[in-house]
Amino acid sequence: MGAMLQDKFKKVVKQCLPTYKVVGTLGQGIHGSVFHVKDSLKERAVKVVPIHVERSTLFREDADLDSKVSRDFHAVCSYYEKIKGPDVVTIHDFHLVNKSISSGYAEAYLVILMACCKGNLQDLVLAKHPISPEEALGFASQLAQMMGRLSQVSGETFLLTDFKPSNILVDHAGSLLMGDLGGLKRVSSVSSVVGGAQFTPNWSAPELILKGARPDIVSSVYSLGLVIYYLCEGRLPHEEADFTDRIGLIKEKGPLFSRSDLPDVLVNTVSRCLRFDREERLSSFEAVARSLSEPLEQNSTPEKTSVFFSSPQKCETPSDAFVEPFTGMRFVWIPEGDLVLRGSEQSCREHVPGFYLAATPVTQSQWRKVMRTNPSHFPRSPEHPVEMVSWKEVAVFCRRMTEASQGKFRFFIPDEAQWLYAAQGGCDDTSFSGGDDLDYLGWHLGNGSFSTHEVGEKSPNAYGLFDMCGNVQEWCDGCLSCYLTPKVGSQDRVVRGGSWNQSAKRCSLDSRRVIAGGLKYSNLGFRVAMLHL
Repeated sequence: MGAMLQDKFKKVVKQCLPTYKVVGTLGQGIHGSVFHVKDSLKERAVKVVPIHVERSTLFREDADLDSKVSRDFHAVCSYYEKIKGPDVVTIHDFHLVNKSISSGYAEAYLVILMACCKGNLQDLVLAKHPISPEEALGFASQLAQMMGRLSQVSGETFLLTDFKPSNILVDHAGSLLMGDLGGLKRVSSVSSVVGGAQFTPNWSAPELILKGARPDIVSSVYSLGLVIYYLCEGRLPHEEADFTDRIGLIKEKGPLFSRSDLPDVLVNTVSRCLRFDREERLSSFEAVARSLSEPLEQNSTPEKTSVFFSSPQKCETPSDAFVEPFTGMRFVWIPEGDLVLRGSEQSCREHVPGFYLAATPVTQSQWRKVMRTNPSHFPRSPEHPVEMVSWKEVAVFCRRMTEASQGKFRFFIPDEAQWLYAAQGGCDDTSFSGGDDLDYLGWHLGNGSFSTHEVGEKSPNAYGLFDMCGNVQEWCDGCLSCYLTPKVGSQDRVVRGGSWNQSAKRCSLDSRRVIAGGLKYSNLGFRVAMLHL
């Protein structure tokens, strides 16, 4: 916005509010400018918005133009009356000044006198970054509740089309307020002098930018996810890219977080807000608020090389399920028995003592808690299985869990006999873990949509184990005695289970692979076994 236009706006303020003195500029945008003003008793903010109406077949006569300008003014006033509340900046007065009609158009200025908030969310983040996890979670919850209330009371979604940190004010008590009056976007004539889009591309959903779709609640949830991410990281996800490339990077890699101290509930909510496909996104601000209020497990690790768990829960009997409290990893008891290898040309029977096995593959959230990274190719959500991890890295993960349990438990990679025995679930004549219908049991090439999926979405086998066939292949440690490979001392490792990009045959219990332990693939993860010490 040019200096001449800014000077013009200041003259409008002086004319309309002669007792106030302009002492600074608080903000500039496509709908006008906001100035900091003072009189002898108080401070206020003043927003000046130009109104411009072109003559047309609808507004031929001077009276038509005059009426249109007046209607627009009253529309903004009535809109504020509808949405005002504790989470919207207080408006003290509205003025319509300098209305004039010429041969081609009518123009005027809308002057809004409001409470003075010298800071906004963008300023706050830049000044205090990194904001503490507790404060970030609190602000995120405030934003979700604010947007939920405003969308309900207004019955409109145009309020939400320019949702970004600079439009969210911070009052003297540190509370967040909506500072951008969405009613301005409802009025077609407002700000046409200034021009510009009705939304900011950097903070907008993919469908608005790529398809020109109309904003709605679901697209605004995406914007909310970007704002919460900004709260946590002080920048947009993949900020080095332009806004069109950024959309593709978020879709492909997810909103990658650099901080390890953020609660999983916050990371998970942002990931669910920023899904590329609208159907996979959280569908409302109320859903965002619920997601943020889920039970929270705090992560407080002072060193990068070690992890400290809270006291593990003791399983009184082997039949009990076991939940490791720090990662939330759930284990089920696999009773002892004999593994009979089906389809082998030579007889193969191996006794397997009882042990605990994780009910699902290790998730990205669980890996991040222990290893402080997320190497996954598909960081769609924290509940997707971790992949792109080598056998050696998996061994380190298990060792850290064992060390952190302070001598109570041993966590380890199951060997091939343990893995296959658990996958059979007490039935050695089915093609897959849990039955013969893989569509019902796991994600594979035919139904996986070329990606991993959140763990536990398909049906389990008889032991309560999910995703043993499909989603991601799983590392094993050691091999059955009836196989010649891997040989003792070899760096190769057995891989079982099949994955999202493999055929049903490759996902069957008959299928196995042997690969170098240092390799990493986007379809290769693992699950953890456990024994009491």
